[in-house]
Amino acid sequence: MGRFIVKMKRDEEVRYCEWSTIVDAPVTYLMSLEEFTDYYREEYGIDAAFEQRMARVEATGVSSHVSSYAGLWGCNRAGEDETQLTEEQFWVEYNDNRPGPRPDPKRGDLWRHYKGTTYIIDMVAEHSETGQTLVIYKDPNQEPAKHWARPLSMWHEEIDDGVHRFEPVTE
Repeated sequence: MGRFIVKMKRDEEVRYCEWSTIVDAPVTYLMSLEEFTDYYREEYGIDAAFEQRMARVEATGVSSHVSSYAGLWGCNRAGEDETQLTEEQFWVEYNDNRPGPRPDPKRGDLWRHYKGTTYIIDMVAEHSETGQTLVIYKDPNQEPAKHWARPLSMWHEEIDDGVHRFEPVTE
């Protein structure tokens, strides 16, 4: 699969993230169990495999069958310029330095795509099979209006260093 789930604990605080075996680093910030479950539901849908993966995470700290929690710290490239981080450095970088939440799009909101076009939100919908949250939007200047659907997780995606796919229009 290329990705697995990691559980970290500092004092009494427990956090989860998704880890890529391709880049040997996380692809999400650390999240509470509730936040992580919501993220996973939007990204992949929730099924029996998720429950099995989470059972492995709770037992071993990782959902991988082949990687160990201790092994992450000897080969990770989670730091700047792919440097290796200690557990404490990782916690600071991916939990303490986590940016605040971005607002979710709502009906009638205007959002600007990173390429410059401004779109209006028609609705936020739920995929009938996966439960994934979808943003339905259109270009208000296009006649007849063409609608697009994009997963909420992709809507908030950072496509370049500090540049998000969409930004809310606040003017």
